[in-house]
Amino acid sequence: MRNRRVLFAGAFFLVLTFCATLAASATDEVATFPEGYTQDRYLKDKEKAEDGDARAQFIMGYLHHRQVVPFVTPDIPTAFSWYQKSALQGHIQASQILGAMYQKGEGADVDLQAAKRYFQYAADRGMPEAACALGLLYTEGQGVPRDDELAVFWLKRADKQNFSPAAMTLGVMCAGGRGVAKDMTVAFAWFVRSAELGNAEGMYQVAGMYRTGNGVAQDIGISIRWLEEALKVTSRISMRAINDLAWTLATCPDERYRDSKRAMELGGLLLDALSQRTPSHLDTVAAVYAVNGLFKQAIDIQEEAIQALAVSGEANLEAPLRERLELYKQGKIWIDP
Repeated sequence: MRNRRVLFAGAFFLVLTFCATLAASATDEVATFPEGYTQDRYLKDKEKAEDGDARAQFIMGYLHHRQVVPFVTPDIPTAFSWYQKSALQGHIQASQILGAMYQKGEGADVDLQAAKRYFQYAADRGMPEAACALGLLYTEGQGVPRDDELAVFWLKRADKQNFSPAAMTLGVMCAGGRGVAKDMTVAFAWFVRSAELGNAEGMYQVAGMYRTGNGVAQDIGISIRWLEEALKVTSRISMRAINDLAWTLATCPDERYRDSKRAMELGGLLLDALSQRTPSHLDTVAAVYAVNGLFKQAIDIQEEAIQALAVSGEANLEAPLRERLELYKQGKIWIDP
């Protein structure tokens, strides 16, 4: 089976998970934006904010942080100022977002110790996004001494509130033996929990583990179902999930799981994403064309994949790509060993 780069270890997924933490920072207070939020309401909230209302100050920060309504222009320094005023009055969500802004250097210079303080304040008051962010700071030693035990403590606290990135990160830690004993079975359980909470990255990891039989008995059918579930959630791993699913459906050695029609649909999505025409994606599309009997197209795409290796720097992939190219020239499909 071609190596599909199922990644568990360290910083790569920890960074991705932290990005998910930041993306999840919207709160119930702003859940109605932009629908139903009028300019008249904005003016009233602005007046309250200027009079010192912490909730209104948070809303002003949110409205200036990103484009959520047409009548407020995003302005990061203004957003930071409003969040800061709100946080200084004890607003929990403002504290969490301010911590993230200090960590990224958004609206202020990077200040990891300030980020830690604001995350700590919000985490102590029960905000799972902040608890997860704090756990990741301890995992990476950012603004605090690295402490895997504290990282696990805060991540588990976030997980108790069903915050899926925390479960995802705990799975990564178990898979890499970081802060806990390395145990792929336990890692699998954390990934499943994250997946069942709707986390697309968790679904992708579960699919990969079922595909390879790592931490769980191999089951290609279940792997396919989890990849299909991952595609129902728009996320940064969507293209990887499309790629893996198309490859499996086109090249699986077990004919029961091959589906040339569905693979063709997915291959079209890969080609439509012009910025994603990587050697791996093109290799997948060529395999999809071949299983559908379109060998001329398969040859053309496979040759493009080989040429793309010079740009990607993945010279180690040239031999297997050329091996598949020769098969397509003979009118044969590629079946994963």
